[in-house]
Amino acid sequence: MSDQEKTADELFHMHSFETPEARLAASRLSVAKRQWMIEHMLVEYHTFNVGTRQIATLHKPFDGGTASGGKVGALLGESRTGKSWICEAYAARHPPRVETDQEVFPVLYLPADVRWTPFDFAQEVNTRTDNPFATRRGGEKEYIRRAISRLYDLKVELLIVDDAQYLFFERRADTVMDMFKILKRILDIKQTSILLSGEERVDDFVSSIDAFKRRGYNREPLRQLTGSDRDLVKFGSLLKSIDRRLPFAESSGLDAKAIRNDIHKFSNGLIGVVMDLIWAASARAINRGGLRIMLEDLRAASLPRAGLGDPYKYFRSA
Repeated sequence: MSDQEKTADELFHMHSFETPEARLAASRLSVAKRQWMIEHMLVEYHTFNVGTRQIATLHKPFDGGTASGGKVGALLGESRTGKSWICEAYAARHPPRVETDQEVFPVLYLPADVRWTPFDFAQEVNTRTDNPFATRRGGEKEYIRRAISRLYDLKVELLIVDDAQYLFFERRADTVMDMFKILKRILDIKQTSILLSGEERVDDFVSSIDAFKRRGYNREPLRQLTGSDRDLVKFGSLLKSIDRRLPFAESSGLDAKAIRNDIHKFSNGLIGVVMDLIWAASARAINRGGLRIMLEDLRAASLPRAGLGDPYKYFRSA
């Protein structure tokens, strides 16, 4: 089973441990299972919800209505703001299904690669729709044409292209134009809308091309939670939600004010950096047989990950 076919529950750990008994049971799971929970944890918080609403608005703009095809949208932000997690979670909540003996992929998630050519794009479409051995008869152009037709045959309503900057920047001009042509051909069918997720410079490219901009284009820049009092409250709520999902026998108290402030200062509010830190601290805590993450675990995890020249001493007190 491919990741595209797995449900959200199979791809992510989303459930919190609300009672001492539930925490204790989680702490007694195998190390491999606990590791999976930590590495695949999904927490719905402010920034996650903003991004999810943006995708949903592009996919189905009318509550209770049908999918809207032929439109372009963007989910933008710097690296580690959680864009990929948001996109993967949205796709997982719209898994493939079978309708009258035909497989249907409502949402297709494609993570772009810096080396992608139009052929690679088509190959990824085939791989992610369970057609990895698609015939190459007729040459490259025919292979690409059939991959685009496959999107139509599978009734793809929304195509999410993650790390979309790799399609348009640091590439040869003819490759960029070829990638644009593929996306335009998909849009011209008017069945599938396209979400471009990536760095904010994607907006510059899309806005410079009328064929994109005039497709109902809208974008949502994702911002990390700042150090303002209001955002720190939201950040503390995020840490509390993470803590409730950690497979330890006791709460780690991540939302305590001093710890919250140090995690925010360390990560600059970027969820990807937060999760890297908690992953490393969790590994240390599990390896020593700890009942929870201790301050010393956070401190040890932060030392090799702090920015070069950062003089601040993190996690010295709770």
